[in-house]
Amino acid sequence: MNIALITFTKQGAYTCGKAVKILEKQGHSCRGYKKGSFEDDSGLEPVAESLQDWTGQQFRGMDALIFIGAAGIAVRAVAPFV
Repeated sequence: MNIALITFTKQGAYTCGKAVKILEKQGHSCRGYKKGSFEDDSGLEPVAESLQDWTGQQFRGMDALIFIGAAGIAVRAVAPFV
């Protein structure tokens, strides 16, 4: 399964990095992303475009999206594509 994970905070980046590693151990192809200006050492890819643009790209190309953050952010981001 191709999975994209995204987070918005430094603490979320830690959780996201762990989730990527666990999912990859289970045989999934994962990419972790961060949206925000926080500094971290998680190795997540920064997202420069708007969240809606990023979500649209991922929605078309991935089997699953995982948002590590507030549910409202996830709902607003995916709503135009559902």
